[in-house]
Amino acid sequence: MPSTSPGVSTPKPANFAQVIPGAPNIGLQSIASFTFRDKRFVAYISGRQLNILLSPVVFVQALAFSHDLIAVTSEPRSGKLLVADKVNVYVLDPHAEGWTKEWWERCLILRRDNVGEDAVQCLSWGSSGEVLIGGTKTLALFSTLPSSNRSSSLDVSSLPERHPLWTTKVANAVQHALFNPTARMMVTCGQRDRLVKVWRFLSFEDYVFDYSYLPHPAPVAHLQWRQDREKDDDHSPRYEDDQDVLYTMATDGVLRVWKTGGPFDLDFLVLHTTIDLVSAIPQSPSLTSDGMSSTSQPVRFAFMLPADQFSAAVSAVHIRKTDDKISHSLEHLKEVVSRSPDVFVIMDGQGRMSAWGLHSIAHKRRNEDIQEIFHIAHSEGLKLCMQTNARFQAWFDNDKIHLIAHQFDDRVEWWQGSVEKFLSPSAPGPERLSLDARWVGHHSPVQELSTHMNGKTLFSKSLSGGVAIWNLESNGRLVQQLLAWSGKPHTFEAKGKVEVPFETGIVDPSIAVTNDTVAAVVSADGTELVVVEMEEGYVEHRQTFQEPVKHLKLNDDYNLIVVAFSTHALVLVQGRYEHGEKPGIWTAIKTISIDGLGLQISAIEWLHDGSVAVACGNGILLAANTVTGQDIHPDLRDKCDIAEDAIIPILQVPAKIKNPLPAYHPRMLSHLIHHGDMTSATQTLTNLASKLKFWSEGDDLSLDATTPQPLTDEVVADLIIQLQTKDLPSVSSIDQTRLLPILESLLFCSTLTSTLDPFSLRYLFTWRYHTLARPGITPIMNPRAICFAYHSSTQSPLLTLLTQPYTPQNPLTWPVAKSLGLPSLLNTSDSLTSFLETLAQSTYRSTHPPDPTQSSLFFLALRRKSTLQNLWRLASWHKEQRATLKFLQRDFSTPENRSAAKKNAYALMGKRRFEYAAAFFLLADDPASACGVLAAQCGDCDLAVAVARVYAGEGSEVLRTLVEGRVIEPARGEGDRWRLCWGYEILGRRDEARECLVEPLKGVGVRLARQDDPATLVLYRDLRGDKGSRFEFQAVLRAARVLRRMGLWTIALELVSGWVFTREEKGEKGEKGEELEEGETNDMLPPPPPPTQFQEPDAGSLLDSFGF
Repeated sequence: MPSTSPGVSTPKPANFAQVIPGAPNIGLQSIASFTFRDKRFVAYISGRQLNILLSPVVFVQALAFSHDLIAVTSEPRSGKLLVADKVNVYVLDPHAEGWTKEWWERCLILRRDNVGEDAVQCLSWGSSGEVLIGGTKTLALFSTLPSSNRSSSLDVSSLPERHPLWTTKVANAVQHALFNPTARMMVTCGQRDRLVKVWRFLSFEDYVFDYSYLPHPAPVAHLQWRQDREKDDDHSPRYEDDQDVLYTMATDGVLRVWKTGGPFDLDFLVLHTTIDLVSAIPQSPSLTSDGMSSTSQPVRFAFMLPADQFSAAVSAVHIRKTDDKISHSLEHLKEVVSRSPDVFVIMDGQGRMSAWGLHSIAHKRRNEDIQEIFHIAHSEGLKLCMQTNARFQAWFDNDKIHLIAHQFDDRVEWWQGSVEKFLSPSAPGPERLSLDARWVGHHSPVQELSTHMNGKTLFSKSLSGGVAIWNLESNGRLVQQLLAWSGKPHTFEAKGKVEVPFETGIVDPSIAVTNDTVAAVVSADGTELVVVEMEEGYVEHRQTFQEPVKHLKLNDDYNLIVVAFSTHALVLVQGRYEHGEKPGIWTAIKTISIDGLGLQISAIEWLHDGSVAVACGNGILLAANTVTGQDIHPDLRDKCDIAEDAIIPILQVPAKIKNPLPAYHPRMLSHLIHHGDMTSATQTLTNLASKLKFWSEGDDLSLDATTPQPLTDEVVADLIIQLQTKDLPSVSSIDQTRLLPILESLLFCSTLTSTLDPFSLRYLFTWRYHTLARPGITPIMNPRAICFAYHSSTQSPLLTLLTQPYTPQNPLTWPVAKSLGLPSLLNTSDSLTSFLETLAQSTYRSTHPPDPTQSSLFFLALRRKSTLQNLWRLASWHKEQRATLKFLQRDFSTPENRSAAKKNAYALMGKRRFEYAAAFFLLADDPASACGVLAAQCGDCDLAVAVARVYAGEGSEVLRTLVEGRVIEPARGEGDRWRLCWGYEILGRRDEARECLVEPLKGVGVRLARQDDPATLVLYRDLRGDKGSRFEFQAVLRAARVLRRMGLWTIALELVSGWVFTREEKGEKGEKGEELEEGETNDMLPPPPPPTQFQEPDAGSLLDSFGF
């Protein structure tokens, strides 16, 4: 049974650079062309699949059947199709949606009675829904009209059936069976018969016929009725008395023309004239099927072009002519058209062609004095050659001629050319027709694709055991070089499991592919894709899909991934690293869709030029190796300066996306400042301001090195005006908007360089940028800025700047302080104590009337119980005043009062007043419990650390336990080097704080690029002193690679070329460079050499390792 309809909700499939739907079945009715909704469609059968196409590269639909197909034919005016296997015949109805979507659905089964060994041989449509089916044993007539009284309907899930209206047995298997255009006659011919039987209806109700025979001296090879002219055709109005014309070709090389007989003729059709196909091409070097010269009758091929269509095509040539030059070819065609001829094109299969006209063959009113058969054109060197039997479908499309040649060596060729050149008396042969498509390949579903020769050769394997080899030509087309069969159905062995040596978060992946730079894995259920970088194991991309991934292919040379689902595929390209963003740098730049075809993707493969081969059904579809600007996301298109109407080779897209960022890019400027090079950032902006004054879009915007100029208010104001009116190249509109707060932040920081050290300036720049970018919203400072500020020696003026906006009317509260990281960046107990005193007072005044419960934690952390008592005395409005004052009067140095305080704390926890409960734990002198509640129940580790530092002391066990358990361990598990460094610094472990900035991360689950922030090297360089880490060299390379992937090539180059190494710490190292634990030995190591002076690594080795 054929497949069900693909449905009306699916989108049209994408156009492809090349469509190879499959090899055609060998048969006289394996291909049909027809018109539906003023569009020309081509349908042909391949194995058990029916393919319907609109052009050589527009695949409309494929329908799968359960048995090999024998024939397909179309009803000329309705677009209905008949498709037959050996037993059943299916009627397919056309459907449409809008102006661009058409599809076919099965609607009837024509089932013959007592089939037995009676296999279907040929099909024919009548003019009123009749269907003639010729078999090996019978000839049957059906009706497909709804009013047929012989129809029967099965259950709802089955198609309605029709049984024959009339059946007769035949002596020989029917090879040809055709209705005439008016369905008043039928002609049939058996295999290798020399007689064509003519059936004329005497009674349409009782199916009574009269018979006549058309004799031929040799077996008949082809029958064709001259098609009735369309009644609404303006170019050739229908004459009611036009005669029926039948063309027959026999193996004697003669084309015979039969016409409806006169009233006194005994035969229904009489021989009108003949055309000698052999003498039509004199001196042709015809060959036999084995390629040797032959003295037997030469092989000839012919097809007919109806007069009305030919006339319309010549008119189209004349209308579309744009110059005033005289065209001798067009004048010749005008003269030919004046005779209203049917045109016969005769070929010898070796490149020779001859065209002849048959004057007004169907008109009774034609002028008998005009020569009936006349020559039109002759040509040699035609590209179309045949070595086997062939069948043709030809039609005109405006001033173009289309010719489909079905050659019986398993191929269909689609040729097209200009009508003027094709029938020109003088045009060169090679210019008359050009090949648009060649459909070859497999007769069964393609199950596997693989490439060789660096993607220039493609191997395809089918379910039945066929193996085809395809070469990718320079014009981007696949050409079949070999097709072989293994003799048995192909079975596919499970491929070896690809191991990815890094944590991906995917357990038991269903698909895994890898190359030298990245690996991609798909979850067991197929809905999650993870892409991992193979050098450091960074997870670059994580994406969840609504449907399972079926196939995954990497382009080894350009880091492109094609992710294929059942009916579509996405092409993802690798982008730049974006600091702080979630893994998702791979972006879809192209969609390959076969939605609506009725097929599913069975295999997919990259070719060396960037095109993608998609196997579906019996065929291979080749997606173009280009990307349009419309395919690319607008944000990415904006970043890369790609026009919406641009067409880009897909292999050039990765380079466009990963090109180095320009010097004036906001990300470049931001990283320059974080790397401590504020001077370069300032110089870049002043140069940009000077350049933009005389720059217009389209000009080069390279910034030349000039004498550094100060960044003044005037320069900034002028630059802001320029940025608001001009679009910078290689900068998206969003990034250009970010330049404005960067510009103002840099100006703000430049006025404080004499007051703040570089650590404070880095923090201040980040704070100022976020404040300007999102006015009115308190910025959430990242651990990097906080860690830099913690190491600052100018914290006092920095704190003054940060707290200056807060007044009694706009008090500084803990949520604001936490967002700014103020308690965390203070590096001394005294400064933290002073800050918390201020914070306690502002928190108390933050409500109206002031509420002591809001600030109890801070006052008790500062051991200011007496101050808190005084505040409670003022809170006469508070319902808890009396009880609280009474309780605070106790002496909490005694065990019983501490126990009472703890009971109150637990009671408050039961009421979910966790912060207030922590205050009562402090009242009970239990800082461990207080900090535990703050870190766990409140989820505020920063508050817990601040309380522990102030209440328990910097070197206390409470602080150590809290920081190790709540800061260091989570930071190590997450790979947060900044938080880890800050935690070690809080505990006074400077060596570990320095080492964690460069050492390889261990115990980290999923690795991310942001865990190796290159700015950690800037802090490390300031902390290392005269002792460098043994991990320093690899850390520099790692940071340079990350910078390069971020597009910051200049900073990466300066890092590796300007890095100065110091002496490493002493320590015996194992075979892989790791220090041996105490008591361990490494017997395989040679005795240590005598101590030598430390040699700094050569900068060239760094550059080579990085790829510069």
